[in-house]
Amino acid sequence: MDSLNREIDLYPMLPPTVNDFEEFKEITKSQSAELNRIRIHLIGIFKDRFVLDATEHGVRRW
Repeated sequence: MDSLNREIDLYPMLPPTVNDFEEFKEITKSQSAELNRIRIHLIGIFKDRFVLDATEHGVRRW
């Protein structure tokens, strides 16, 4: 599960031609934050499938 804990950062994936533009830095920063929120939510949904890792919501659901 350690590989699921890594943060998503889209900035290094930009082509070198746009690295210097501040607009692209800000766009990738906001997109990375949103993808990290989605990633955390999906990990929570995955953990709710197992009794030992389930959250209170997951236990109520089962």
